[in-house]
Amino acid sequence: MRSMRAVVWWPRVAHELRTARGAWRVSALCLSALCSSACWSKEAPNLFQEVGFSSASGTPDAGGAAPDAASKPMPPQPANEPPAPSREEPGPTPLLPTTPPPTPPPSSGDAGAPSKVVPPRPVAKPVPLVGEVVTDVAAACLFPETEQPDAPLFSGSFDGTTCRTSLDAPYDGSWYSYQDSSTALLAQEVSAPGCSETSCSLHVQGPPAGSEGFSTYGAGVGVPLVSSNAPIDASRFVGIQYWARGTILGTRGPSATDVPQTVFMKLLTSTNRSGDEFGAYCRVDPLNWTLCRQTFSELGRDGYVSTPDAATDVLSVQELVRIEFEFRLFHSADGSVPVPVSVDVEIGSISFF
Repeated sequence: MRSMRAVVWWPRVAHELRTARGAWRVSALCLSALCSSACWSKEAPNLFQEVGFSSASGTPDAGGAAPDAASKPMPPQPANEPPAPSREEPGPTPLLPTTPPPTPPPSSGDAGAPSKVVPPRPVAKPVPLVGEVVTDVAAACLFPETEQPDAPLFSGSFDGTTCRTSLDAPYDGSWYSYQDSSTALLAQEVSAPGCSETSCSLHVQGPPAGSEGFSTYGAGVGVPLVSSNAPIDASRFVGIQYWARGTILGTRGPSATDVPQTVFMKLLTSTNRSGDEFGAYCRVDPLNWTLCRQTFSELGRDGYVSTPDAATDVLSVQELVRIEFEFRLFHSADGSVPVPVSVDVEIGSISFF
């Protein structure tokens, strides 16, 4: 009886060795067939050599390759035994794409959205609300007087016959836009006329006709001071100013109050403040150019982000990276949105002073 079972199971033992599944399976098969002596008979070393193993220890020979399981047919199985499991190896795991993921938008967005639920934290200084409407066209959009070189950031100059879309030299950043919706997009372009018939301005408009507006945190535009996003030292200047005009609905002002027609100009530095940056609100006129001017020392944070602590945080203009103009959504006390943000505004003559 024992010899009969050895005859029946020996083909499976040989098959296991030939398919390079490893000599470790042989012992299990032999035990189940009660053929330990047959498995380790004088024929076994020849089988190990045939499949590329140097000994019954199961160590592969150098360069010894096991034949593919599909290249040899499975031995016939006795009628009273279940079919042997498939010996096919799973295919190779697909490689991950080598293309890097798309770069996230440069803006961290508006951290003020929690204002509808969480009151602002204590701040070192309140965010100012500025805005000086100038009705005299000749006096509008003038650059400030300063003895420091490289003060103008965006003059709206022409590059030949077309508007220059990047900042003035030595700065070279280009404009980008961001919003809280993937369908209601904010459009921005540099077009003429700007502050004067001979200059260009940044025209920001959105959402498109038929869309409901921005109803999560709002939208904004921004520009890195240099295209590499490397920080610059602006400490030789006292502050920053720009001119704006147009229609802005659904925005808020300092302390999360309902103040339409506002732009929040914020300065982004190397310190990560998760959107709760130092800046100032400016209320602009729908028709006349409005001067929005503020010293660095008077800029403040809304205080909706705990790190770094807005009560002790200090703006470092020695590591200035980007400037953004944000249209921050106003929420009612119950969290509802009375009017989604929509904008049609021009921005021009941006300069340090």
